Amino acid sequence: MKRRLVIKSLVLSSGALITLPYCSNENFKYSNLNLIDSELETISYVSDFILKDNQYNFPTPDKRVDFILNTINYCYKNEEIKKFLDGFSKFKTEVKYYGNKKFNDLSIIDKKSIISNGFNSNDNLKFFIENIKSLSLRHFTTSENYMKNYLNYEFIPNRYLGTVKIWFFMNKNTFDAIVIGAGMTGGWSAKEFCENGLKTLLLERGRDVKHIVDYPTTNKMPWEFKFRGRLTNKEKLDNPVASSCYAFYEGSKHFFVKDAEHPYIQKKPFDWIRGYQVGGKSIMWARQVQRWSDYDFEGPLRDNYSVDWPIRYNDIKNWYSYVEKFVGVSGAKDGLDTLPDGEFLKPWESNVVENYFKKIVSKNYKDRHVIYGRCAHITENKPIFAKQGRVLCGSRRICERGCPLGGYFNANSTLIPWAQKTGNLTLRPHSVVHSIIYDDKLEKATGVRVIDAKTKEVHEYYAKVIFLNAATLNSNLILLNSISNRFPNGLGNDNGLLGKYIAFHNYRATVSAVHEGHPDFTTEGGKPTSSYIPRFKNVYKQETNFLRGYAAGFGASRIRETKTDGFGDELLNNLLSTKENGLWRVGSHMMGETIPKKENQIYLDKQNKDPWGIPQLVVNVDYDDNDDKMTKDYINELSEMFERAGFKNIKSRDNFKRKPGNDIHEMGGVRMGKNKKTSLLNKWNQLHSCKNVFVTDGACMPSTSTQNPSLTFMAITARAANYAISQMKKMNIWITFYLKIARHFVSICKFVIILWLCTN
Repeated sequence: MKRRLVIKSLVLSSGALITLPYCSNENFKYSNLNLIDSELETISYVSDFILKDNQYNFPTPDKRVDFILNTINYCYKNEEIKKFLDGFSKFKTEVKYYGNKKFNDLSIIDKKSIISNGFNSNDNLKFFIENIKSLSLRHFTTSENYMKNYLNYEFIPNRYLGTVKIWFFMNKNTFDAIVIGAGMTGGWSAKEFCENGLKTLLLERGRDVKHIVDYPTTNKMPWEFKFRGRLTNKEKLDNPVASSCYAFYEGSKHFFVKDAEHPYIQKKPFDWIRGYQVGGKSIMWARQVQRWSDYDFEGPLRDNYSVDWPIRYNDIKNWYSYVEKFVGVSGAKDGLDTLPDGEFLKPWESNVVENYFKKIVSKNYKDRHVIYGRCAHITENKPIFAKQGRVLCGSRRICERGCPLGGYFNANSTLIPWAQKTGNLTLRPHSVVHSIIYDDKLEKATGVRVIDAKTKEVHEYYAKVIFLNAATLNSNLILLNSISNRFPNGLGNDNGLLGKYIAFHNYRATVSAVHEGHPDFTTEGGKPTSSYIPRFKNVYKQETNFLRGYAAGFGASRIRETKTDGFGDELLNNLLSTKENGLWRVGSHMMGETIPKKENQIYLDKQNKDPWGIPQLVVNVDYDDNDDKMTKDYINELSEMFERAGFKNIKSRDNFKRKPGNDIHEMGGVRMGKNKKTSLLNKWNQLHSCKNVFVTDGACMPSTSTQNPSLTFMAITARAANYAISQMKKMNIWITFYLKIARHFVSICKFVIILWLCTN
């Protein structure tokens, strides 16, 4: 019995199978096409002739012609629609030449002649025919029968793990700790506080997303999507920023911020990719987790840029381990000083071409290594994961939809339910944080001002300690908007550096090729990660005309050569009989470290407000000459490595259209440091001038390294939260606070007595 049938029977027996709706067979109007019934019929006949419509063998819930015309109507640009309609007009003219009959009444020979002429034409007739064919193919190859029986397509059904209770309101608005942002770092802050007995308020500006329950597309098959995964043209036009993200498509779009709903000002082009919901971007992240080394933490000091980190690898080493054990990290012990080993579960296996490339690189280069990427996916069962309600990763490769298995790590499946179990967590979604409240007399932050996202009502909540985990740019925004007599330019901004020295990762360049070897091997299924080449330039000394360096991804996959030649019976037979595999495709992408610069900054435009009356953020961030030189070096070096491996048809690309921010690794603006004059946070992530406010997300980073930053964000957060807890227990933070409250109270009493004496 096939594995999927076993799983299905198990789920059915448990009563946990979710019935998924098919696409509706509603009558669509195709408003942009203005076609009459006879024209719709013609297009349907053309599609059926190009690709036989055999509903008996390949039933689909929606009519093919509906799919074709809706895709053109909603997903195509206006100029493409015009080309299609013009081609259709020419097609109808062609049909008239054959006796003024309907297309379906023509002989097989005449139909073949018309279709063949269309394919061979050089005008819009070709566009019409080719699009009918391509959309017919898309409809067919994403049908349930074809994908299950010919591609052995599998999904793993979900399982129900329960929900997290939310308390929207309490009798009082006072807590031990307030955490702003319910994403990855906010989830860690909440977990640590709640585990240690602190009553914690977790604020999230977006909606609640419960694990499993609120993953609406996680078990949908391709044929159950209206556009088979595509975005409509309107969605792309309305969301140029969000749609630039690789993970934004029909099955995941509900987890991304839509451009018009949350405006910001791009002084220079910048893709601000956001996920406003409980879990934040931890639902859609790429899940790659590499430790930083001392070469990264010492970088600014050695190479004289940014400011020196106030911590080193040894300060955070144990916290990396602490986080990895809870998260679940797949990886191998590689023994590299540039990429320290961690607490790993068994790694995913490289395929034969990836291993071949690894051997070639090892043979030809002493300073370069090809390892398998470390990722936040469970590959072994451990008691901690059972307690979390998570099971092994099923390698579904649709993680951005949310995983019903909990196979990858996100805040929704782990951190927030874990905090909730303590009984100490109050989760408040739909809470847009306006600012942090600072008391000039007490010289402390006392709470947070919140605007209800739905009602626009203003609420204030109070706590002893505040952790700001709203993600890099929003954390900067909140501090900039937290104005008082003491801090007229933003909370903690004595040196005027708040919002400056923003950095990111440069993903502009790629190198691709084909491999003619290993024809007897192929791959089965997919994996959540691929090979990884750690930084090898400027590691031990400065040796290039640019500062710092880059890491690179590498992957290999066998090209499936599905035959789409011909039409009618020939095309159908080609599709169903395709068994051959083509050459191996290999590819690499860069991840370059950018240098934080003062001119790369963000600030508030007080003339333009968002829907909640908060000043919009202005983003002024761009590439520089260092990035250009680094990009060229990556292309040269990876191309050479591909050549030595014997790869063919090597192509490189520097994609200038990929804007800063599209990496989704923005960092800085509230950087850590040793000196109050050049930084805003100390080594424990406290604001220098407001000790009970901590910032532990990407905003705190003085530099970016070349590694994915999320693991470091989490380790820094766990470290800072436990420090805050220890200080609160020692009363080192709040003893002065209570003394100042007492002095404040005495002053008020004196004022009341004087007022009473004057009036009597």
